[in-house]
Amino acid sequence: MNNHRALILIDHSNIPWDTISVTDILRQWTRPMASDSATRFVMFLVVRAYGGWFDGDLTSSDRFAAATFYQDTCPALFETGKMTASVRFEFADTLSPWGVTVASRLAITHTVASRRAPGRYLLTKAATCTNAKCQLKLLRKWSRSKRACQEPTCKMDFADCVVRPEQKQVDVHMALDLVAAAGSGLFQSIAVASDDADLLPALAVARTRQQPDADLALLRIAAPISYLDGRLTSLGVRLVRIRP
Repeated sequence: MNNHRALILIDHSNIPWDTISVTDILRQWTRPMASDSATRFVMFLVVRAYGGWFDGDLTSSDRFAAATFYQDTCPALFETGKMTASVRFEFADTLSPWGVTVASRLAITHTVASRRAPGRYLLTKAATCTNAKCQLKLLRKWSRSKRACQEPTCKMDFADCVVRPEQKQVDVHMALDLVAAAGSGLFQSIAVASDDADLLPALAVARTRQQPDADLALLRIAAPISYLDGRLTSLGVRLVRIRP
């Protein structure tokens, strides 16, 4: 094996960057491939980052921050064992760029939404406190009222005062790109770096689209074992725990 083409899809907002680095992820993912090789080889590695990069059709503040982050932390070149990796970084701005012409690529924008409705959450009945000044009872009552504060006379609605930003389309975008890349035959190795369980079914489908000798890995940082782990392993997906 002289040249090796690889792709990693990074779910930017689902990785605890305060405890892990881009280099940690890349080295720990590629180390087994480098160790198994009998000869030196070059890996041409594409690092593709997904996130809320567009607020409407305008570049979001998260995109600007991520650009600085990856410029500072994503290596252009690194070596592990008998492997030398040449790294190219890109933002996931289009849908499934593999195997299609530039003209037919679909731009993915509007990936940030501001939700004004209150978040869905429940305070369990088991949540109790022995402190005489405990506010849990009032908090339960307030959460059901959808008011902006705990004062009974407050006339402001929660949605009038609080905006909750969230990502849209990102999980589906990653899943579609993963399956497209796996079926393209362009990459000997593909990895998904994410703690988001929503991507697990896509990993199973992607593995069935790959060549038999290709490698597919799920890189986790903090996520627990999932109900699909056994099935993914039986299909040949490598489950890798990334350590700080």
